[in-house]
Amino acid sequence: MKVITEAYKEIATILTNEIADIAWIDMWHNQINFLEDEYAFPFPAVFLSFRAGEMEDISKGDQNIDTFIDVYLAFETLADTYQGAFNQQSALEFGNILQKIHQSLHTRSGVHFGTLRRMSFAPIDTGTGIMLYRVTYNGMIGDCSISDMRACQQIEVANPGYELEKGEKTINPNDITYQIDC
Repeated sequence: MKVITEAYKEIATILTNEIADIAWIDMWHNQINFLEDEYAFPFPAVFLSFRAGEMEDISKGDQNIDTFIDVYLAFETLADTYQGAFNQQSALEFGNILQKIHQSLHTRSGVHFGTLRRMSFAPIDTGTGIMLYRVTYNGMIGDCSISDMRACQQIEVANPGYELEKGEKTINPNDITYQIDC
């Protein structure tokens, strides 16, 4: 779905521009549990996934999608978090990055997504030296791809008989509209 890929690109750009600490942003497909099979990526890394909640029809074919956006922060550290550890500060740096993500996304809206609201956050056990946190945001995404597609396919003919810019076919002068692929 293009609405998801556009929202992904927009959110990834926001995080890239606002949080210099993030070394990698990608779509989530459980990379952390398959590191040996994945393209090598640097840490700290952020992964985004999109899940739909309720969908509301707003017109013929168009919908508002109540969307949950999971932001995964993967932070690799061999430092210790226990109280009194000499390297505790570097081990706890993931908390600062989580705060920056929250500051960048909570109450934020964009061209391809509505106002985001943080819903939850939780650690995810990886069984490795990688700290993984999931922060879930909720916001609306409008999907007007059906009406956009139909509008693109129905081209009004003002001057029948001219050559179309898209495609190789000439319009029959008796036609009012002509179907083309966009």
